[in-house]
Amino acid sequence: MTVCVAIKVHDCIVFATDSAVSMMSTTSTSTGTTTMSNVWRHDLKVFNLHRNLPIVAMSAGLANFGSMSTTNLAIDLRKNLMEDLCVNTYTLEQVTDEAYD
Repeated sequence: MTVCVAIKVHDCIVFATDSAVSMMSTTSTSTGTTTMSNVWRHDLKVFNLHRNLPIVAMSAGLANFGSMSTTNLAIDLRKNLMEDLCVNTYTLEQVTDEAYD
């Protein structure tokens, strides 16, 4: 279970979440059985996706997609957004397209 909170304060939104994440592994491909393979008690679930823009993401649920952790995926997305977005003319559509890709 993940607890995520967003609070509007004056001109901004403050995001907060707990820090425990679980990694699941498939133990039987024929039945699709999964087991919890690891739990990290101090991980990041809130990610700044651009160092110069107020763009963040928050994760909840599994700590991985396939063999990549959500942290590594967020780092890769941040690198792409830092390279591809113009800080003066970016749109949220560009951010969501990049995340989708």
